Amino acid sequence: MNGKIEKVSLNSIIVEELLQEIKSGTLKPGDKLQSEKLLCERFGVGRHAVREALRKLEQMALVKTETGKGTFVCEAAPDTFGQQLFSLILLEDSNLITLVEFRMAIEMAAAELAAERITEAQVKAMKECIYDMQEAIMTGNREQYFDSNVRFHAALVSAVHNRFFEVNYASLQELIMFSQKKSQPLPFGAALAQHCETHISILEAIRSGNRDEARERVRSHLQVLMDNLASLPA
Repeated sequence: MNGKIEKVSLNSIIVEELLQEIKSGTLKPGDKLQSEKLLCERFGVGRHAVREALRKLEQMALVKTETGKGTFVCEAAPDTFGQQLFSLILLEDSNLITLVEFRMAIEMAAAELAAERITEAQVKAMKECIYDMQEAIMTGNREQYFDSNVRFHAALVSAVHNRFFEVNYASLQELIMFSQKKSQPLPFGAALAQHCETHISILEAIRSGNRDEARERVRSHLQVLMDNLASLPA
C-alpha cells in the first residue's frame, strides 16, 4: 500500500488488509507476520495503530503473538462462538449477508419483547446513541457513528431482559461493526442521515409498545443493510 492512510480507522484498515491476506492464502497458518516496524512502514502509521490491529486479530483467534518471537497466523480453529463466526464469514465461502439474516432472527424477536419490557432508563440510553450518531454525521466522525450504531442495537437487545439474548448478541458485535463499515462506504451523506432516522422510528415503535410495528421496523432496517451488502462487488 503506497502513501499514508488517512486518520480514519487506521487499525481497522490494517485489520481488513491482513484479513484479506489470510483469506486469500497469502498468509498461511503458521506464517509469521511482518515486524511492527515493517508494518508501520508498510501502512504509513505509528506503532499504536499496528498494535491495536494485531490485538483485534488476536481477539478473533486468527493470529497469536509470542513474546520475543513475533506474531503468527494461528494453526488451530477459533474456539468461541464469535470467533467461529468471524472465521466462517471472513475465511470461508460465506459472506456478511448471512450475518444479517442471523441478526434479523435475533433483533426482530428482541424488538417485539422490548416493546413490552423496555424501561425509561433504556429508552434514554438508546436516545443517547441516536444523539451520538447525529453528532457523528455532522462532524464526519465515522468511528463514532458506527460505534454508536452498534451500541444502539446492543441496547435494544438488552431491553429484552434476557441474558441469552445479550450474551449471544455480544459475541456478534465486532462482526456487526465490520458489516456496517462494509455497507456504508465513504463519504458521509444523505444515506447515513436516513440510516440514522430509521433508528428513531425503531425506538418510537418500541416505546409505544407496538410489538408488530417494532418487529417490522427492525426487519425493514436490516433489509436495507442486506441490500447494501448484496450490491457490493464480490
